[in-house]
Amino acid sequence: ITEVVLHNGITEIEAVAFSRCSKLEKIDLPESLTTIGQDAFHECNLIREVYIPASVSAIGESGNDVFGKGVESITVDPRNKKYTTIDGMLYTMKGKNLQYCPEGKKGEINLPDKLTNINGAAFSGCSMITAVNIPQSVKKIGISAFYNCSGLKEIVIPDGIKEVKEACFEGCTALEKVSLPDGMVMIESRAFKDCTSLKEIVLPDSVYKIGMNTFAENTVVTCSADIFKKLPNENKTSTALAYFADTSRFGDELTEAINAFVKKYRADILEKLMTQGNVDMLEAYLSGASMTKKIMNECLECAERTGNVEMKAFLLDYSSKK
Repeated sequence: ITEVVLHNGITEIEAVAFSRCSKLEKIDLPESLTTIGQDAFHECNLIREVYIPASVSAIGESGNDVFGKGVESITVDPRNKKYTTIDGMLYTMKGKNLQYCPEGKKGEINLPDKLTNINGAAFSGCSMITAVNIPQSVKKIGISAFYNCSGLKEIVIPDGIKEVKEACFEGCTALEKVSLPDGMVMIESRAFKDCTSLKEIVLPDSVYKIGMNTFAENTVVTCSADIFKKLPNENKTSTALAYFADTSRFGDELTEAINAFVKKYRADILEKLMTQGNVDMLEAYLSGASMTKKIMNECLECAERTGNVEMKAFLLDYSSKK
């Protein structure tokens, strides 16, 4: 099937009705249509444009679960009382609520100043967008809003946002810079999971709760001592290793918290160092850990256990010079 014309009188397209019609390129929706069900055109990836008649009042739970990945633009009949489009994206509440950005959108996205809410999964899977400029008027960003936006490089979260929701930026593998506002109180589980290009993130002192698997393991979290204690252990390790590389970056209270963590979880930290094979970081660790014979032996045992010949050779040479 390459084209479907639905005649007037049809009021609903049920869930998954045309799902996986992989050759479908065009769909004409009738003026009688009121409902487009969940996954109705899921994986119909050759459809480039969608026209929403004035009669439609319900479109799935999330646009990204309704239309295929190839959609570049949506047009809504101006007489429609619920939906509207701005720059090819689907809105409700007269442009105050962004429901869906087509996955085929590219480049930089500028959102309207009157926007107050970005729906959950609104940008999910939009792998070709590189930047989204969010206005200060936005007060809520939903769960998985930017999930797997693998081309997104930078995001500035507005001052009114108090929480980064679950999986909000998960899988944004190109994301390099995130600016969080003062007043942010919560970062939920998986918010920045697998954001492997995000080398560092600075948390405001207002943050009091952090979920599990929140950041990629290589992300250095710069924060207060109180926040450091709430981090998942994998991120405590990344921050501790950054501390050993440059102790001047951290205040006395955070230094004390890091040293307490290192003392308790030294074996886990050594395991990560050996796995990474980062000689410079290992040397920084040895310098900052007040090296003793016991610590050196632990390092050598870990290098032996992980089969890291290069690290073992470095440790033996380092030890001979001390």
